[in-house]
Amino acid sequence: MTALATFWNAIVSRARRLRTAFLHIIAKITPGWGFGRHLIRLGRLAASPPGAVFLFVLGFATVGVASVHLGLGPLASAAELEARLADDARRAVGRAVTPWADVAVDGRTARVSGEAPTIIDRERVRRAVADAAGERILAGIADVDVRAVSVAARAQASDPFRLVIARSADGVRLSGLYNDGETLQNIVQVFARRSAAISENSVEAAGRRPGETGRRSALLSARALAFLIRGEAEITADALLFRGAAANPSDASTARAIVESVSSTLRKDIIITVDEPPAPDEAGVCQTRLDAIAADLQEMFYAREATIIPQGAETLDRLGQIVRECRSFSLRIESHVFDVEPSSAASAVSEARADAIVEALIARGVSPGRLEAAGFGDQRMASERSDLAGDRIEIVIAN
Repeated sequence: MTALATFWNAIVSRARRLRTAFLHIIAKITPGWGFGRHLIRLGRLAASPPGAVFLFVLGFATVGVASVHLGLGPLASAAELEARLADDARRAVGRAVTPWADVAVDGRTARVSGEAPTIIDRERVRRAVADAAGERILAGIADVDVRAVSVAARAQASDPFRLVIARSADGVRLSGLYNDGETLQNIVQVFARRSAAISENSVEAAGRRPGETGRRSALLSARALAFLIRGEAEITADALLFRGAAANPSDASTARAIVESVSSTLRKDIIITVDEPPAPDEAGVCQTRLDAIAADLQEMFYAREATIIPQGAETLDRLGQIVRECRSFSLRIESHVFDVEPSSAASAVSEARADAIVEALIARGVSPGRLEAAGFGDQRMASERSDLAGDRIEIVIAN
């Protein structure tokens, strides 16, 4: 206590000497000024022991708050500051709105990478990241580097055309670069006459106009596909690639005759097959084989997860062999999960498991068009096809 009292008396004594010197200087500089008298009173208040303690506490609190807000001083490391700035930059970009942009922070420099749709989009992201520095005056983002951002190439008037017409059980899809709206409308009408709807049209009206040969090859390809149950035609300025399958030999012959009437100046690659109807009992045999492997499929996953265990590769190889041999049918992978709470989580896990099996089958050579994934969560206690219940994977012939 004696040492503390001595320390306090020393502080008070020094504060009084400073106050005397300060007041002496003010009196010399501003004799008789009203401003000087007020300044003398303020000086006396600041130089008093309570005033000095108050100013010290106020200054310490101000520095502490600034350190927390700015990320300076001993309260935040350089790594923490970079992480904080990266969060600011990513929030400014808004990944949900700008999915192409990726932001990393190096010191106080934000580096943006990705492929911007346009130069305007690149500059919009640069400004958004730069504006994020306003929240931290002394420790904000000092520079935004967008040199790693490329701009998507746009089709020029000299680009050659490319049109893809694909027909499946789901409808007709059109895609590519094809600068001829009238021909595209005629293609739509060709399929409409055969009761086939356009399910997707992502053709971009850009590039070089197709000319008479390009228009005729596109229209004749559409007419040939209208006779098929599935197929795809790719038309370019110098080639025609045509693949398809017909329900019977007559339709196959008609489609081939139409395609082969396309101009002889084009390189043509044509393959048209006939789908033989499956034997009456083929579906039952395939379903029996799929049911036999269902129990092994359920054992492939870690408990309450959609991750496949390493030993599951052998089961997936056997499943892929069965699915390839049952090539006449489309399949639906159905997943049921009951040991996960809440119900929404069970649904998410079941969907992820079904998707994982579909991806594994595609990797083993199964056509994506034959597969469908469905997750039912805990909605179906027992199977509609057998006495199976609880967690399970079922593969059902969909057609």
